[in-house]
Amino acid sequence: MGNLIKSDFYRLKGSTVFKVCAIIIFVLSFLWPYAELGLFNMAKFISKDPVTPLDTNIKFAELLAQPVGGILLVVLLLSVLSFSFADVANGYIKNIAGHVKKKSYTIVSKFIVIMIHNLIIMLISVLGVYLGYLSRAVFFGGTIDYTQYLLSGIGIFCFKWLLYLSLSTITLFFTSALRSKTTAAIVSVVFGTGTLSMLYMVIKNSLKFDLSDFMPDALSSSLNFTTINTLAANALISSLVAIVVFLFVTMKLVDKRDVK
Repeated sequence: MGNLIKSDFYRLKGSTVFKVCAIIIFVLSFLWPYAELGLFNMAKFISKDPVTPLDTNIKFAELLAQPVGGILLVVLLLSVLSFSFADVANGYIKNIAGHVKKKSYTIVSKFIVIMIHNLIIMLISVLGVYLGYLSRAVFFGGTIDYTQYLLSGIGIFCFKWLLYLSLSTITLFFTSALRSKTTAAIVSVVFGTGTLSMLYMVIKNSLKFDLSDFMPDALSSSLNFTTINTLAANALISSLVAIVVFLFVTMKLVDKRDVK
């Protein structure tokens, strides 16, 4: 198992898609503070009414609490898709499966590497947005507070790592168990863009039940400093349930099917 994990991690390090996705996430994260400033100046120019002042006192904890936000989650999941489907697409899953006791060991190895993959991508995103705000503060004025709400920010970061991991495990299910790259790509885009929020809203209005409070994709965007006290348990339970269920089903299906 150790050699299999090393092999998969080496494969990740050599992945062009992973490197490109990491660069995209860093650049977009770095540019976000300047886009925020640009939108503020545009609003001041267009609006005849007073515009809410731009908050230039940035809390580092807020940056930790928003890793891979918005469309960047799509990039993260597509990187997971590329990595988890590569052995099937390139055909070397046959060689790997022939050297392990159970084919499901390949899934465990992928899952462990995906855990590391997601952490790296999230840290790259935080680094990018931090450097963006830091440089904006130098050139346009502002400060960064490194202490306020720091523990809460680290906690939210950890919760979101679990939530992103649960979404990645679902992607792994489609790529490795069902071997459907197209379906995995569609699911990744749906999760990353928050498309299901419309469905959750319909259910909430018709059944008076807020499903979004229990779904990893919705929780990954709604979990913040305001909601942490009410949604932390939901985030922990929903992410762990999704991980255990989809990882278990994926392993069982991979063990049963023939390697092609």
